[in-house]
Amino acid sequence: MTGPSDIARQYSAESALLILLLRQRLQGIKDEADTERFLGTHPVNPGILEKLLAAHSLASLVYPWLPEEYIGEKLSARVGFRAKANLAGLAEMTRLQELFEQSSIQVIFVKGVLLSKILFDDFTSRSAADIDILIRANDFAAIRDLLLRDGYEELYPFPVAYPDYYLRQNREAAFRKELEGGARQYVEIQWAPMPGFFPIPYNNDYFFEHRIQVQVGPKSIPTLATTQHLLMLFVHHGVGDLWRILRHVSDIAIFIHRKESEIDWEEIHRKASEWHMRRTISCGLALAAGLLYPGAGRYMNGTPDPALLDRCRNYLLGYPLLPKKKINRLNLQQQLRLSDFRRDRFVLIRGYFQRFLSPGMEELNLVTLPRALFPLYYLVRRFRFLYRSGPVQPS
Repeated sequence: MTGPSDIARQYSAESALLILLLRQRLQGIKDEADTERFLGTHPVNPGILEKLLAAHSLASLVYPWLPEEYIGEKLSARVGFRAKANLAGLAEMTRLQELFEQSSIQVIFVKGVLLSKILFDDFTSRSAADIDILIRANDFAAIRDLLLRDGYEELYPFPVAYPDYYLRQNREAAFRKELEGGARQYVEIQWAPMPGFFPIPYNNDYFFEHRIQVQVGPKSIPTLATTQHLLMLFVHHGVGDLWRILRHVSDIAIFIHRKESEIDWEEIHRKASEWHMRRTISCGLALAAGLLYPGAGRYMNGTPDPALLDRCRNYLLGYPLLPKKKINRLNLQQQLRLSDFRRDRFVLIRGYFQRFLSPGMEELNLVTLPRALFPLYYLVRRFRFLYRSGPVQPS
C-alpha cells in the first residue's frame, strides 16, 4: 500500500490523514501514536479536512478515530444528527416492509443502514442519506401509489399519461416525507441498476434471483446475498459514481475484508465480463488494495490500465474534487475511460445524445397529447426555455 507520507506529498496531508484513519477503521484499531506521528510532520488544515469529510461522506465513519483537535461542535452535531437519521431510517425501512408485505409486493432493500450493519455490525457508522429499494418495473405503479397514500411526495415530475415512457427513460424515482421535528425521510425506488444504454441489463431480474432475508430486530428484511450485494456496490460506486468518493472505495475494501470467505469471485468476474464491467471492477479493486486493504488485490482479474488507475486515484485523492453532477465533460470522459470496449463508448455517447433530444418529464406534464401525437413533444422540448425561465420582469 502507498504510505500516508507519500500520499501527503503527492496530494495533500488532509487526504493522507483520511486514508490513515480509514486503515485504522478497517482493522478496528485506533492507533493514536501513529496518528500523532503523522500529524507531527504533516500539518493538516482543519477547514480543508472538514470539506473532504463532507465531500466523501466520511464524517460518521472516521469520527471516533479523529484526533480531538479536529472535532468541533459543528462536526459533532452533524454526526449526531446522521446517527439519529440512520435509526429513524431503520425504523421506517421495517415499517415500509410491512406495508409491502400487506400488498404482496416483493422488494429488496440495499446499501444504506443495512450496509452499515454488514460492514460495522451497527446501524450508525456509515451514514445513509435515503432508503434504497430495488423493485420490479411491473410493480412501480403499485409502489408509487402506496408511497403517495402513505404521505410521501414525488421529487421529480411523473407523466401520468405516459408511465411506460417514464419507466423506459428513467431507472429510479425519489420520494420525500416530512417527519416530526422538521426532519425528512427520503426513499429511492430503482427498477434498473443503470440507464438502458449501459451494457448492464435494464432490469433487476438477476438481483431478485438472489434475494434473501436478514433479521433486523424482530423483523425479517429482504436484501441481497453477499456476492450480489458486492456486485451492486461495484455497479453503483464504479459504473455510476466513477470511484470519485473515498467512502465508496472504503465500502469495497471493508466489505471484502469482512466477507472474504462468503464472496463467489467466479460469479463476480462472470458478471463483470457479461456486463462489460471488467475495467470498472479492476480499477475499484486496485484502489481498495493500494489505499486500504492489500488483500483486495488478490481478486483482480487482470491488471488495470496504469494511466486509468492514476487518473482514478487523482480524482479520488485530489482537491478540488471531481464534480458530483454526473452529466458533465469530466465525468463523461471518465465513463468512456472505464468502458470495456470501443462499442460501449459509442453506445454511451449515443445514449446521452438520444437522452438530450428526447422529451423530458416536464414536457409531458406541460400539456397532455394523445399517443398518436407523441412526436410533437420533441418540438415542445426545443422551446423548454420559455416556460423554465418564466416571463422577463421589467427593469
